[in-house]
Amino acid sequence: MTLNGIAVGNSAQATDDNATAIGALSSATTNAVAAGVSASATGASAVAVGDDSVATTQSIATGASARANGATTVAVGYDANAVTLNGIAVGNSAQATDENATAIGALSSATTNAVAAGVSASATGASAVAIGDDSVATTEAVAVGISATATGASAVAVGDDSVATTQSIATGASARANGATTVAVGYDANAVTLNGIAVGNSAQATDENATAIGALSSATTNAVAAGVSATATGAQAVAVGDDSVATTQSIATGASARANGATTVAVGYDANAVTLNGIAVGNSAQATDENATAIGALSSATTNAVAAGVSASATGASAVAVGDDSVATTQSIATGASARANGATTVAVGYDANAVTLNGIAVGNSAQATDENATAIGALSSATTNAVAAGVSAQATGTSAVAIGDDTRATDNAVAVGISANATAAQAVAVGDDSVATTQSIATGASARANGATTVAVGYDANAVTLNGIAVGNSAQATDENATAIGALSSATTNAVAAGVSARALGASAVAIGDDSVATTQSIATGASARANGATTVAVGYDANAVTLNGIAVGNSAQATDDNATAIGALSSATTNAVAAGVSARALGASAVAIGDDSVATTQSIATGASARANGATTVAVGYDANAVTLNGIAVGNSAQATDENATAIGALSSATTNAVAAGVSASATGASAVAVGDDSVATTQSIATGASARANGATTVAVGYDANAVTLNGIAVGNSAQATDENATAIGALSSATTNAVAAGVSASATGASAVAIG
Repeated sequence: MTLNGIAVGNSAQATDDNATAIGALSSATTNAVAAGVSASATGASAVAVGDDSVATTQSIATGASARANGATTVAVGYDANAVTLNGIAVGNSAQATDENATAIGALSSATTNAVAAGVSASATGASAVAIGDDSVATTEAVAVGISATATGASAVAVGDDSVATTQSIATGASARANGATTVAVGYDANAVTLNGIAVGNSAQATDENATAIGALSSATTNAVAAGVSATATGAQAVAVGDDSVATTQSIATGASARANGATTVAVGYDANAVTLNGIAVGNSAQATDENATAIGALSSATTNAVAAGVSASATGASAVAVGDDSVATTQSIATGASARANGATTVAVGYDANAVTLNGIAVGNSAQATDENATAIGALSSATTNAVAAGVSAQATGTSAVAIGDDTRATDNAVAVGISANATAAQAVAVGDDSVATTQSIATGASARANGATTVAVGYDANAVTLNGIAVGNSAQATDENATAIGALSSATTNAVAAGVSARALGASAVAIGDDSVATTQSIATGASARANGATTVAVGYDANAVTLNGIAVGNSAQATDDNATAIGALSSATTNAVAAGVSARALGASAVAIGDDSVATTQSIATGASARANGATTVAVGYDANAVTLNGIAVGNSAQATDENATAIGALSSATTNAVAAGVSASATGASAVAVGDDSVATTQSIATGASARANGATTVAVGYDANAVTLNGIAVGNSAQATDENATAIGALSSATTNAVAAGVSASATGASAVAIG
């Protein structure tokens, strides 16, 4: 007898404790429930509800003919069948045929670890998932949707009538991922072969590695199409954007973009790259020929051309247009908004730059190259035929003109270089800020002015005023025709030349060469601080000074202080009609001549030799240290001395006094009217000594011959070594000798006593 059993129905069997069997021929075991005709709950805790239902241990079978044959299985529905451990079959004729299988839906079926949910859903392989009426999934595949089919390992098909093969994903009604490792997402999306991706309603990835993303998009081998109706029709094509089209190895990005030629690129709404290697980037950009590049909205380019910028246009072969509204023709370059390179082989760079005809170059905002071979560089610059303008507002307005610098101006064949430089006439050259040059003139330097025809001005503020003028140096001034001023602050007048800092050639035909030099009419000054102040004067040397008419001063600090003066030598000086030549030579009086270093001559005198002195009027001093002291003196020879009026000393170291004559080396005429002729000869007052070493030592004596000696008053010695040793002695003959009042005549004759006579 068992505990708590319930059996209700004909032949019902409750065979163990707590068993409940309700229905004819029903049977239940321990803790089990069987309800229905012939229902059978045969294992502990089993539940079988329905006619002919069967449940085993811890299983539930609900429905006529339901079978929960495995432990812990569930079968719900007419003829539902859960065969083995943990199986779940829910729905009329649902079949869970292996362990852990779940089949939910009429006629559904599932195998080991699989899930099938939906009328006639089939999950036939291990771990398969099929959800949806008539869905089919094989091993490790997932199919979700009415008639969805995931037929290969790891396939995923989500959507009514979707199909996915091995390692593929199809998501969307009628989506097809038919190739291995393909993806199809969207209604009627189709990824045909290996690695294809189709995302979007009716997207088509028709070849290997194709990617089509967007409704009605399509892509072929290795191609990418992204966008509604995007088409990538050739290998490696990329089309991104609604209605975009790309062919083999091309890229189209943007709504209605077209990359129709091989290896083309079209980026932007309605961008169009027509043929081989074309690039069109920007809304409605057009690359219409091979190798064309158009970048920017509404840009366009032809064969081998480049256009970059909104509405940029490169209309000729090899043209380059860069900038909004820029235009370039054949082999031309336009860079900048509204730049125009309208002529062949032209260049326009800058906002509104314009190169009109052949070979023109315009660089800078609003630069204008208006004729052939014109070059304009700089904002607002302009150039005509064969001309060059470089600088803000530079203007080269004539043929072959050159204007370089802000606000420069140049006309036919002229050159202007520098800010506000102005070459206003043919063949003019102006180089430097604010420089000005006229016809065939040259101005070089800031504020230089070559205002006269064929003039030259070089240096800051240099000024060549009239015909043929030359001014070279800062603030140099050539103020009249044919003037030449070279050096800072130099100045020159008609036919004059000034060369040196602050040199001034103040009169016609003047020449001043040297810093601070000054020359007047027809004068020449050469040397720093040289002054040729008088007409027709010459001053040569540092601080040389020729003061008045015809003066000549040559040498550092030479001074020609009066008319017709000539001073030659450093520190030399000369007065009226005088000549001084030598370092520190001085011709101090009218008509004086001083020649030699440190020589000095006074009025109508001549001094020739270093340190020679002609100090008296009408004197002559010739020789080193020669000295003619007073009126009519003559000193000739080194250290010759004419010390009094009318003295004549001729010979080195000779000396003479008043009215005397000394001639010979060391000859000495020491008294009035003395005459000494011969080396080392000596004569005193009114005496005569003739011969080397002759001595006329007494007054009114005569000594003639080598070493002749007349000692005292009225003595006469004639002959080599003749000796007249006392007053009135006469010795005539070589080696003769006589004493007081004696006469000796003959070689070696001797009259030794008073009044003696020796003849023979």
